[in-house]
Amino acid sequence: ARKKLENFENELQTAVEAGLNSYSDANVWTVSNAIFYTFTMSTTIGYGSLTPASVWVRLFSLLYAAFACPLAALLIGDMAGLIQLVSERAQLSVTDSFRNAFFLIGSHMTFGMLMFSYLFEWGPEDSLYFVATTISTIGFGDIVPENTFAYLVFFVYIVAGLAIYGVYQDHVVGWLTGKVDDLCVKLEPAAVTNGTAAAAEKPHAE
Repeated sequence: ARKKLENFENELQTAVEAGLNSYSDANVWTVSNAIFYTFTMSTTIGYGSLTPASVWVRLFSLLYAAFACPLAALLIGDMAGLIQLVSERAQLSVTDSFRNAFFLIGSHMTFGMLMFSYLFEWGPEDSLYFVATTISTIGFGDIVPENTFAYLVFFVYIVAGLAIYGVYQDHVVGWLTGKVDDLCVKLEPAAVTNGTAAAAEKPHAE
């Protein structure tokens, strides 16, 4: 039994190094999977569900990412600008109102939850988790679609989600910055008062 287990482990290792996935005996590097790999790398989502076994492919991937990531960031930035322009014409500014930005990202995630639940037959909680980890570029990779072609069909939806999350994140950073600035303003008079009192007591001590 132990010999059989060792043989199975060796066969499994050989299959992984050859580029086989755990869903079937089909080669993992199909056209759609290769596009899925380059897309998730350039957008820095990086699920980790597809990784090259060859050292040279890994090095080439790093070289490719050096050019693809900035281009993807440019695309996402342009998409964010387009979303802001459309929202302003619809009198629903996402740049001036945190509530509108939160509503927009909530609507986007809800739509994605329903869509992926139907498409991949996932539970709502798994679909919402997948959408959230995708558009935030956390990309844990513990839940990924087996059908990468269907995933790539919704390329525009995912890029729009990345852009919307960027707008939402800017609002959160702005809100936190304002809170920190307010706290610093409140603490500054106390620090000045303490410093003045210490300077006044110093001559008496001498």
